[in-house]
Amino acid sequence: MVQVCRSGLADALQRTDWRIVGWRGSGTWKPSRFVEVVTIIRHIKILAWMHVAMGGGLFLVALALLASVYFEGPEYIHTLPFFSGVAFTPDGAIALAACDRYTVPAKLRPRDRAELPAWWHRGVRAFRLSDGQELDLVPLYTPIREIFVSRDGTKLMVYGARFGIWDLTNGSLVWDKGNGYEIGIAASADCRLIARGTGYQVDDHSPYINTAVELYDGTNGEFLSWGAHGAPPTAIAFTSERSLAAGGGGGELRIWQWSPDPLI
Repeated sequence: MVQVCRSGLADALQRTDWRIVGWRGSGTWKPSRFVEVVTIIRHIKILAWMHVAMGGGLFLVALALLASVYFEGPEYIHTLPFFSGVAFTPDGAIALAACDRYTVPAKLRPRDRAELPAWWHRGVRAFRLSDGQELDLVPLYTPIREIFVSRDGTKLMVYGARFGIWDLTNGSLVWDKGNGYEIGIAASADCRLIARGTGYQVDDHSPYINTAVELYDGTNGEFLSWGAHGAPPTAIAFTSERSLAAGGGGGELRIWQWSPDPLI
């Protein structure tokens, strides 16, 4: 891919890293006694496994696991689904919702086993708009953050724990790949091309590495090309079938074009 132009505000902006540690209404946040106990239990589990690795018995491990179940609650309801994106078929007949997962704080996890509804673990839910009936259209059960429907209504691009293309005509998977990023994603209008942002930090104080926008063949998931960025591209949009715009931290914006058609 060839870079057409670049815009940056890095010189005019002072970069500051912010991280929310905790929040409880107004005032200073302090961890509750329950959260402190759960944290201690987790440390005990780590130390117990280290004890086993050094040749010790399993008594400490069993004790730590029992304490974990008592204080942290059952594992089966550690997450709650929520809608993270929405798209419509071109005829306006069906609404599709991307479903991500929220990790429930330990102190809020119920202790009683509940019967979970069938849609609980769905990554994409579909609703017929004429009567609100939910449809079993996409049998996908991994967390999804973003979705996009092709202009002819036959393809669905999904992005989350994995990213790829589904065929909406028969509810089958065309292709998918593992995804270790929570950055930017975009599909061309016909879903023939997929662009994904990449980049990560080793820790909070390290610079970003492997920052780029990657281009994939939407028909089979084959990697086609990539373009380097100074920051992870968090927003991507196709401007045509042969160009896209990608922007990220520090006000960086880059326009990419490719010629000839990468799918030919």
